[in-house]
Amino acid sequence: MVRADEFNTGRMAMRSVKYGPCGHMFDPDLNRAVGQMYERQGYDFMIWSDQMMLTIPRSLWTPDLAPASEFWDIDTFMDTWPLMTDVAIHTDKIQIGTTVFDSIRRPPANMAQLTATLDHYSKGRFFLGMGAGEIKQFAPYGIARSKPFGHLEESVKIIKLLLDAPDVVNYDGPHWNLRNAVLPLMPYGEKRPPILIAGGPGRAVDIAAKHADGWITYVPTCGSPEWYAAEVATARRKTEEAGRDPDAMIFYLLTMNIIDETEAKVERHTHDRIARWDAAAVIPGPNVYQAWGLGEHPIRPDYSYPTHLLPTEWSREDALKIIDKTPPEVVRRARACGTPESVADQLQAYIDAVPQSNEVWVNVINYTTFLGSGNFGDPAGQVDLVLETCNHLRKLNGQPLPTEAPDPIPAAERS
Repeated sequence: MVRADEFNTGRMAMRSVKYGPCGHMFDPDLNRAVGQMYERQGYDFMIWSDQMMLTIPRSLWTPDLAPASEFWDIDTFMDTWPLMTDVAIHTDKIQIGTTVFDSIRRPPANMAQLTATLDHYSKGRFFLGMGAGEIKQFAPYGIARSKPFGHLEESVKIIKLLLDAPDVVNYDGPHWNLRNAVLPLMPYGEKRPPILIAGGPGRAVDIAAKHADGWITYVPTCGSPEWYAAEVATARRKTEEAGRDPDAMIFYLLTMNIIDETEAKVERHTHDRIARWDAAAVIPGPNVYQAWGLGEHPIRPDYSYPTHLLPTEWSREDALKIIDKTPPEVVRRARACGTPESVADQLQAYIDAVPQSNEVWVNVINYTTFLGSGNFGDPAGQVDLVLETCNHLRKLNGQPLPTEAPDPIPAAERS
């Protein structure tokens, strides 16, 4: 891995890496403001999740465990699509997209129309991140999570079919059928928005290789850089076997991090009970936890986040028992933890796992947003830390730093 102190030696050529933070999910004015700020700061893209609830039990979101709970509700989400549209209208360069929407709650014809609409509102800057969905977005709302990957694959096929066809479309599938359907709203530019598929190895990679423009995966939670290198090689091979160009695939790293100014602060965060809950709860499957050599998963032996996590069903007593069985080491395994430079070095190992011929997108999320005091200055500082981390990554990849990076929040307002 190339380190920051090697950047100035000229031994590294610039590679294609894009960087992006997250949009704001429950305040339209702030969402617009941060979108404009991210564009000024030189980010390449920004994303919104398409969710109804987060991953932390409401029974834990109390002032004694989460001081921020006095200021905002953990499960407050506005609909992603109006938020993205507003930022699209009020920015000019930054790409905008979903990471990710599921393929069951919104049927593919509706998604195709939304995609085409955002493509025009953004003047060609929109991308569509899709996934199979999590049980927490379905069961509490009376929706069955049935054959999620079958729905995902068919949804991608139908969306592409509608976006690419200038006339009527007919389609017969196991989940949806189209009869003389039309979507004559053609792409804003020469081609439709990119579609990226989220998920671990297996079905998600197969769908991405056959039908999509890229693969989104969650690191470091899903595995080590060596694991990722092997999965990237598999994705490229399957793309080529599908008769498509493996060099054209986008590899998108959804990174969850604990970034702070000093290692002492980071160490305190790894002991935080909210951090320990979420590190254990957002594990994609039992094989990941077992690979860490930590024994049986504290929630259940076969635990899988997409299929088992229902945060609103957890009592405080039971959730605290899980936290007590989750050591700080789990936080360090599930998150890239450290100062901006240290986290950049950790993430760079995943970038290095992708061939130079492929474009890499890095979505940098600072989890300390959930662990702070709730004061306005806390998220402001975390925004700065994400920018600093991305700037270290730019150096590692031989990329120029943004020409303008204004202070996101005036110092006088950080109190």
